[in-house]
Amino acid sequence: HLFVTRSNEEVLDDGFKWREHGQKTVKENPYPRNYYKCSHKGCPVQKLIERSSHDSSVVMTTYKGIHTHRVDADPNEIAANTLYREVLKNAN
Repeated sequence: HLFVTRSNEEVLDDGFKWREHGQKTVKENPYPRNYYKCSHKGCPVQKLIERSSHDSSVVMTTYKGIHTHRVDADPNEIAANTLYREVLKNAN
């Protein structure tokens, strides 16, 4: 699933905990692509985050896989987060 948002923050709070997995230079883009893995033991989900080469305020987040556990964060803390709601909607 791909989510496109406008933000100064690169890593938006989606309710899950992530560990950085790597970084790659993207052709014709001054901003690197960052790779993350879900930090929950045994969960296979990965996400890729990169900024648009045309508009640095646009952040593209791609999720690969399905979480094998519930959200790590308190849902009340992130209930207003649109990205979080979209992740849940698309996971079902």
